[in-house]
Amino acid sequence: MMQIVGSEPSLALTEMGEECVVMNGYIHKVLMLNKDSRRMDSEDKPDGRGGIYELKDIERKADMLILEVFDSGLIGEGAFHFIAYAFHKLLSDDATLLPMGATVSKNATACSQTMA
Repeated sequence: MMQIVGSEPSLALTEMGEECVVMNGYIHKVLMLNKDSRRMDSEDKPDGRGGIYELKDIERKADMLILEVFDSGLIGEGAFHFIAYAFHKLLSDDATLLPMGATVSKNATACSQTMA
């Protein structure tokens, strides 16, 4: 069965996401976690004594990562850190990233007035 997992560190936004999931009938397919994705793991964390001190957040490594952490400068919200962590801990080797690319544009401007 396919499962979609969303993570959001803000409790208010997590609750809003959960409400949208319920209202649209996806409660059995979408799990919202109130957690920074850089604190998630796809493996149980052992306690060093043969037990487990923290359970994994997702059942298996994900096939797709959808990001919304891009700002107008493309990398200002730490997108590279999120992607690197996800590939290390959360994604399968052949996972798809969305968006898959971006373009940064520039415009030259001129001003004939001087500012004092």
